[in-house]
Amino acid sequence: MKKLLVTTAASLYFGAAAYSAAVWGDDTEIYLTDVAESASAAQPNLLFIFDTSASMLDDVSTLEEYDPLTDYGASSETAYYFYEQDYTFIRSIAASDVNCQALPDTISSQPNNPVFNDRVAHWFDFGWMDVGASSTIGPANPVECAADSGAHGADNGSAAVYAANGSDGPYNANAGTEITWTDRSPLIVVSANYHDYLNDPSVVSFRPKIDVMRDAAKDLVDDFDGFNIGIMRFNDDAGGYVVQHFDDITPAANKAATKAIIENLPAIDTTPLAETLWEAARYFRGESVEFGLAGPRGSSVPESISGGNYISPITNSCQRNHVVFLTDGAPFQDDERDAQISTITGQTCTHQTYNATLASHTCLDEWAEWMHQNDHSSLEGQQNLTLHTIGFDVNLDLLAVAAQKGGGKIYNAADALQLKAAFNQIVLSILTTESTFAAPAVTVNAYNNLQHRSDLYYAIFRPDTQPRWAGNLKRYRVGSDAVIRDANDAPAIDPSTGFFLDSARSFWSASVDGRSVTEGGFAQEMSTVRNIYTYTSSSAPDNVSLNAPAHLFDPDNTAITNEMLGLDATASASERSTLMDWMMGKDVELANEPNPVHNFIGDPLHSRPVVVTYGGTESNPDDTVYFANNLGALHAVDASDGSEQFAFIPQALLPNGRKYLEDQASVTQKVYGLDGPISIWRRENASDADATIESGEGDHVYLYVAMRRGGGNYYALDLTDRSNPKLLWRVNGGAGDYVDLAQSWSAPTLAKVKWSCDSSGENCTDKTVVLFGGGYDTVHDTATAETTTDGGAAVYMVDAVTGDLLWSAGKPAAPAVHDLELSDMENSMAADLTPVDIDGDGFIDILFGVDVTGHVWRFDLSAATNAGNFATGGIIARLGDYDSNGDNDAENFRRFYNAPDVALFAPRGEQAFYTISLASGYRAHPLDTTVTDRVYTIFDPNVFDPPQNSSGNVDYSMLDASDNDPLDEGDLFDATNTLADRKSDAPHGWFKTLDGADEKGLSKSTTFGGALIFTTYLPPGAVSTINCTGDIGSGRAYVLDALTGGGLLPATEYVSTEYITLEHAGIPPAATIIFTDDSETYTDFQGVTQTNRRTKPIVCIGTECFDDLIPGNDPLVRTFWREN
Repeated sequence: MKKLLVTTAASLYFGAAAYSAAVWGDDTEIYLTDVAESASAAQPNLLFIFDTSASMLDDVSTLEEYDPLTDYGASSETAYYFYEQDYTFIRSIAASDVNCQALPDTISSQPNNPVFNDRVAHWFDFGWMDVGASSTIGPANPVECAADSGAHGADNGSAAVYAANGSDGPYNANAGTEITWTDRSPLIVVSANYHDYLNDPSVVSFRPKIDVMRDAAKDLVDDFDGFNIGIMRFNDDAGGYVVQHFDDITPAANKAATKAIIENLPAIDTTPLAETLWEAARYFRGESVEFGLAGPRGSSVPESISGGNYISPITNSCQRNHVVFLTDGAPFQDDERDAQISTITGQTCTHQTYNATLASHTCLDEWAEWMHQNDHSSLEGQQNLTLHTIGFDVNLDLLAVAAQKGGGKIYNAADALQLKAAFNQIVLSILTTESTFAAPAVTVNAYNNLQHRSDLYYAIFRPDTQPRWAGNLKRYRVGSDAVIRDANDAPAIDPSTGFFLDSARSFWSASVDGRSVTEGGFAQEMSTVRNIYTYTSSSAPDNVSLNAPAHLFDPDNTAITNEMLGLDATASASERSTLMDWMMGKDVELANEPNPVHNFIGDPLHSRPVVVTYGGTESNPDDTVYFANNLGALHAVDASDGSEQFAFIPQALLPNGRKYLEDQASVTQKVYGLDGPISIWRRENASDADATIESGEGDHVYLYVAMRRGGGNYYALDLTDRSNPKLLWRVNGGAGDYVDLAQSWSAPTLAKVKWSCDSSGENCTDKTVVLFGGGYDTVHDTATAETTTDGGAAVYMVDAVTGDLLWSAGKPAAPAVHDLELSDMENSMAADLTPVDIDGDGFIDILFGVDVTGHVWRFDLSAATNAGNFATGGIIARLGDYDSNGDNDAENFRRFYNAPDVALFAPRGEQAFYTISLASGYRAHPLDTTVTDRVYTIFDPNVFDPPQNSSGNVDYSMLDASDNDPLDEGDLFDATNTLADRKSDAPHGWFKTLDGADEKGLSKSTTFGGALIFTTYLPPGAVSTINCTGDIGSGRAYVLDALTGGGLLPATEYVSTEYITLEHAGIPPAATIIFTDDSETYTDFQGVTQTNRRTKPIVCIGTECFDDLIPGNDPLVRTFWREN
């Protein structure tokens, strides 16, 4: 088996918290019903090793709370004061020498915390440099910050708002000349009074470190639930021992007992770090007690031992196991297990008293690495150990290296607040993780259309029981080996869990962000100075510039009324500004101090990012990533550094900001915003020699986005000039021409049609259009049988540039609403539509779709003189509950939410035909256990023309020539256990019953190289494979022969020839086929180095990537023909 790395399809670890809610009509129910609770047996184990050495009696400083009304000193109010991130003072700089407008804006806006934290630089000679103590700074060498990018330059009136180097600098109006801000160091800048406060001895108090540690640890016990806690301490100079056996931290009695043990920790020992970690590993592994026997200070508690061996806390395959090691000094008298560690790890190490602060002078890091890389239990799956280290009032190289090798992070704390923050960050990182329903975004290589680039962009989110679901966008990369790598070129995914490794650092992130949703990525690049737009007019938009004053999202913009924001008309100015400031990213809750930005991004639940190349070079492209979220924003992100270029929030979704800010538990329904699919029309003038988007050459970038459960609208934006985005048009569902448009689930699909032709079908207008189904009616959240008169029972085609409705199909009405009236169109068309250009002329000829209840629709398009004769259409198959016995029962009431997967087969010497494949599955209730779901493939021999009856008339029921009804399951071959044969028993196609308990298809299939590739979801308990994410179900990936339904996976490598079980839990996204560069170099007969250009397809499902799922997966080689 060549599975190379694993998934991020959809998962969450809840700890032991009980997350329950009313059953929602959505796939989010897998997170928010009692099924998603983690049993206490699967709670993570956290072993705290506390330093009890004598040096913990030394004092450490703490500060009292800052009071802005108190005058702490006499520092100049006309200057700002710059510090390193650890609050080491650098220098003061006159305010007149600071061009960073975000700095004074931030400090003045938060008097209780006058702190600005951002990347800063100063101009010197011919470029921007880091600010240091000796930097030459003055009027000619001002200070600038990343937060001002694109918003403010040398002064308020200048259009040059980008810091640039060399002859382009110091400022330039062209964003392409801007410096790379991630190369500059982030500094903390404070006001004069806050600077004096930080340096006022009267606000400093001193306490022994042991007391500060006890208080911080007891606060942690009070603040958190949902894990099992164990405690070890040093045993003088002989390793360590257990003072509390693992127990659930949640019950009040356990909290009290744990705090009592912490309160009695002394400060009398030495610091045998590696020896204590050795004993911790034996504890987790259930091995014999060594240092925990009668030692100088005591023995491990009896509750932790049985028969001379430790009682391992690892009792469940799904437990995650962590060690949190706090110390204030280098190891001392720490060499008793050096020989054993060297033998076991295969790495020679010894403790050396000289320079013991270095990792090279101790065995701590070697042992931490071995603990993290190995399995410590006989249970199914891999139970490794992750080490987090805290340097308390000390900064040690060995702690940083040990944490890095141990899969965790290093935290340095100099006082009580920093220590409490370190504890909190560690526990939060353990109790939460990322999730995504969407497939990753991949970038088509604008310089080589046969390949994708290696970048992958993941939209991730963290579910909650309240409205404020956090999200983020992160960047990784993948190569032809199918290994997903991070910014350090290290594997990013834990192959045993499918999660991002704790040690992974995504691109754009300054430090390790691992599995955290909120750390790193796009969220950490957020600034208080942002370009956010909305559309305030009540009239229909028509190519409106969004950076016009009326559409700027700003508290001072009176065109944005309180009612638009979901506030009362009489809401105070303070309430309004607080809400809008928070939506703009300002930390009005002071939850992220001293950072003025809250770094919160709404959840991109179903939004798949898209990437657009605007120019640059193949090695250094100018890319923008677009993604949307349920807070209501469409974000434009600079792919080079993760910074935001702008955001757009439709007026209809402005009230979402209040719901997210207030975060009320009483809000029992998930808040939805801009949660639908995104489509891009990137037009490069055919006569262009470059790949750069230049409006003057007729190039453009248009973006189209749907709302899914957020509403019934579609939005089109002109993003050709990212500094001047425009709202092209908006479709409003539920009224007028779009009275049948329900929730906009169907992707806006771009296509070209021949329009306004003459009577001979000539002299047509080439029209680029957007096609979409009528959407989803929430009646299907609760329906148990076939429905009629659904909302969304329609198909629409609009002009891609103007938004004008050109054509629609739907149920007859008086007066007529649709150009093509179809009396059988009764049900929601929520799925995407599938266009077909069979003759390769660039214009679509056929359109396929499926409604929620399983009617498969075909529309044949013509060179139209008008909308009335543009298309014919009808039902070609009735799946779902339509079978030969005519039963209409809940067990067979199958739903369809995904586009038909259409492929053309043209066997040699035979008539060509289409395969139309799709799987059923109740997306609104993936936990449903009533329906038996199936995967279908229909054969349609009408490749060029619509089906016709014996009289030559168009008749869409004629795929089955034996009767006058569309195909149903009785006409298809049951290939569940027997291969279909198209030439004998399966002339019309086949179906296959999914064999997993309550298994369902919730994503679109892909036919590639004759293989039908699709994913399925199995609710919790449906399979016996290990699932370590609060049991939210699991996924499979099928690879079947599209013609026979037989499995194509090699029996020698896989348990099943039909499917593989995915490692990552939850609902898997659709498979993404990525064409990677697999070129090889060689030396020809003349000794010249040549390159054999090859493209290799790999399959990625979330972050689970494979190089052998496609049968006969040989690299695609560029072939050159030569005439002799």
